Amino acid sequence: MGKTIIQTIGPLYGEVVNGTVFGRPNGSIYVPSSNTIVAELVETFRFLFNSAADAVTVCNSTGTAAYYEKDKIQLVAQSQDIQNYMAVEIAKDSDFTDMIAERNLTAGQFNTNVSRIPSTESVENETTYYLRCVLYSSNGVAVATSNVIEVVGVAE
Repeated sequence: MGKTIIQTIGPLYGEVVNGTVFGRPNGSIYVPSSNTIVAELVETFRFLFNSAADAVTVCNSTGTAAYYEKDKIQLVAQSQDIQNYMAVEIAKDSDFTDMIAERNLTAGQFNTNVSRIPSTESVENETTYYLRCVLYSSNGVAVATSNVIEVVGVAE
């Protein structure tokens, strides 16, 4: 009498394996079911100072710039289209109608960190600002928005 051998056959066509989809040609990347973006900033570095005439930088309450990667704004996005791009936005109001700073990140940068953001205005000491990250389609339409983080301006 013969023995029956049972073994798994591995992933089937279309199943995710190590970030790629098995069976898709040329090592295609995994395509998520929806566009998402998350922004994180440690509590001790939720401050901004004017680092130049045209930029603000994430810092701590004493105005020391975020030097280590863990202290910078952490951005993680999942995009259905690698042509999408992310933007870090800072505004005076929580509705983001009065923007003071914005930094666009090139298409495909979906897991990165940022500390310096180009600005059109200087931040004022002890003033609250609002920071968020947005995932935009290649034609500039917002497809996902992160949580809003309150940050405070500090004197240089």
